[in-house]
Amino acid sequence: MLAVLRTWGRVLVMHGPALVAAYVIGHTAHYILIWVSGFVGAYSSFALVLVAPLAVLSKLLAFVAMMLITRDSLPHLSAAAPTGEQTPLERRVGFSEAVLSSVIPFFAFYYAAGFFREDLSRILTISQEQVFAGDGSETGNALQFQVNPSILALLLGCFVLKQVWEKAKDRLPSWTRIPAVYLDVVWVLVVIYGASAYTIAFTDWVQSRAVVQWAVDLGDWVAVTVPAVAAVWEVAAQVVTTVLNLSVISLAWLLIAGVVFGEAIAAQRPAMAGLSRVTNRLEHLAPTTRRRLRDTAGLAGSRIEPILQATTLLIHAGPIRIAFYLLLSQVWLFADQALAAGIPRLFGPHEWDWWVMFLPFIALIPAMISEPIRIALIAAAYDDALGAMKAGGTSDAARGGMPAGGTSGAADDASALSQDEPAFSQDEAPGQRAKSTSTG
Repeated sequence: MLAVLRTWGRVLVMHGPALVAAYVIGHTAHYILIWVSGFVGAYSSFALVLVAPLAVLSKLLAFVAMMLITRDSLPHLSAAAPTGEQTPLERRVGFSEAVLSSVIPFFAFYYAAGFFREDLSRILTISQEQVFAGDGSETGNALQFQVNPSILALLLGCFVLKQVWEKAKDRLPSWTRIPAVYLDVVWVLVVIYGASAYTIAFTDWVQSRAVVQWAVDLGDWVAVTVPAVAAVWEVAAQVVTTVLNLSVISLAWLLIAGVVFGEAIAAQRPAMAGLSRVTNRLEHLAPTTRRRLRDTAGLAGSRIEPILQATTLLIHAGPIRIAFYLLLSQVWLFADQALAAGIPRLFGPHEWDWWVMFLPFIALIPAMISEPIRIALIAAAYDDALGAMKAGGTSDAARGGMPAGGTSGAADDASALSQDEPAFSQDEAPGQRAKSTSTG
């Protein structure tokens, strides 16, 4: 656990100023894009769908950049996947691959954690001010946003174009990765937003069912009849809620960091005998059908594989390392809140107009201090978990188990899917992802 503290300090000493610069650039871009989205949304909700994802993308780009800045200060990651000398083109390709791998988990977390709702609230406030001032459009603006056929057509178009790019990216110039990232961002965010709306509607429907109401009434009756059971239930609910609040967000950031860095070591996974039966049945299909299924598996696997690898890494880290990381995260959170409350007080009392003008800049000061510290902590915790997994793989090899970095039964089964054609492109191979996601 002391290794985490040493790596944490090393990252801050070596890359502190660069982390601050990356955060300020990302924060400034996000602030500007929120205002642009609000202004555009006052005229057209469709145009808002095209612009608003860029605000979230600016946060993702800043996070990926800050993570990759710390890479050469992480001893276990550097030993597992040394970067070596890289050309500017290789660094740009690596950065784009890291961004593309992180879009789905980052956007899902950004929405689930409530950050996107905060952005959307600010955007709608700006649009509302524009409309009330008579500068916007009275119809079709962001305040009247609905999922309509044009939005669905946009979603489908972005998705199809992104899949076409995935198939042909090896033959396309490197600059096409920029529109590919944008296409990915648009369709993912629209899907997440739409799915959340249907989830809320489904939840309301379930809660309105008679059996659910009966279960609620039964619970109320038990709480009144047996107070001890109600007390135990309340305590258990409070404990579970507290644990989730303290751990979910911190673990989500660590998981996304694992997706950004990639995994240079093939982690041992349990064999899946059922997959062999599936691959055997595939051999009885027509060659064209088999090829389509393998292409689909390759496209889906290229997005899911980094998430599975990062999850496997967290599992191999063990409860002690995870608990220590969560403890340090809470210490950071306390310090962040103290800075956010204390630094504005240093400026003394002023008129309300003065605070309206300067508070956005003053609020940036504590974030400039705390955010690089948090990124360094996440990177150090990831590197420590990677070292623990490597040590576990070495121990298994010494006991006559699987060799470190070897393949599992599941990997052997999965390879059967690729006897004719590989399901994954060469640059998506697990053993090469970490090399491709470095900026040097």
